[in-house]
Amino acid sequence: MHQLEGFIALYQGKYPEAVGHLQQGNPFDPYIKYQLAVAAAGAGDGARAKKLFREVADYNFNAVGFALVRKDALQKANGTL
Repeated sequence: MHQLEGFIALYQGKYPEAVGHLQQGNPFDPYIKYQLAVAAAGAGDGARAKKLFREVADYNFNAVGFALVRKDALQKANGTL
C-alpha cells in the first residue's frame, strides 16, 4: 500500500510525502529504491538520492524492475542531480 501511495505522490510532485511512503516499501526492490531516490532528489536531499542511485546502479541481480531503471540510476549516480 505504501509503495502505491508513494508512486502516486511522486507523480503528483509531492516529494516529501513520496519519500515517507516509499521508505516504508520493500527496501530490497531496486525499482522502489530508485523511485525513493527520485523522490529524495525532488525533496532536496541530493546526498541521500545520490547514495540510493549508487545502490541501485551497483545492484547485482537481474530483475525486471532493475532493468527498467539501471541506465538512469547509473547516470544519476555518476552525475549531478
